[in-house]
Amino acid sequence: MIKLVTSKQNFSKSHPNNKIVLLFDQDILYANHYEKQQGELDKEKLYKGIDYKTFIKNDLNFLDLNVVNYWHFNKVKYEVNWSNFYSDSDYMYYYPLYKIMEKINYQDDDLEVTPELQLFHDEFCEAFTKIELNGIGVNTNLISTFGYHVAKYVYDKKLYQNYNFFTTTSRPSNSIHNLNFAALTPEHRKCFSPLNDVFVEFDFDAYHPRLIGDLVGYNFTDGPVHEYLSDKYGVDIDKGKTKTFQYLYGGIP
Repeated sequence: MIKLVTSKQNFSKSHPNNKIVLLFDQDILYANHYEKQQGELDKEKLYKGIDYKTFIKNDLNFLDLNVVNYWHFNKVKYEVNWSNFYSDSDYMYYYPLYKIMEKINYQDDDLEVTPELQLFHDEFCEAFTKIELNGIGVNTNLISTFGYHVAKYVYDKKLYQNYNFFTTTSRPSNSIHNLNFAALTPEHRKCFSPLNDVFVEFDFDAYHPRLIGDLVGYNFTDGPVHEYLSDKYGVDIDKGKTKTFQYLYGGIP
């Protein structure tokens, strides 16, 4: 199983300056850092690892075992807390490689990957990675609003974020360095400027209840689903939304 290390682990994997510095599978397959250059990235090889964004960004064939495990069990199997043992500033130069290998010492899995799961795996991973690779335009309000520490993540007037669909609900989160893009106030949104004329916002009414209703054969009315469910609970719509998501994902309220 591939152990993959990039140069800026706290950055978005899609950031243009976030490069592969090590591919390791029992032996070093590829290395490109201060003290070692070895091997080439094999475009024909199938890599099994846990970093689908970096594989896609570098046009490599891959199977992300965390993605497969997530669709089987609704959780990832392998998590590495990088922040415990490095900083963003050239950490590869100062920290021995074998210590990094210890931190990501995982084994191969034998989970079934059906053709249907493989198709879903490929399309889902590619969709979110391509969104990330576009980045999002920002302006000078970013510094005054969030501080100078955010500036290092900007490249060519764009901020590159991290989409994460490994959540209880499969509803992707989106953040970078504790900046949550899904919970921005109108004031915070002034930091972002479209580089291609406009931003387009999509908002789906009760997307999860509708999907689950479709799976179990339950037909909602044509009106707003959260309003419909809130009437069933006998509460207002704000409390109804909370109850719905508690019923679905957080236990009985």
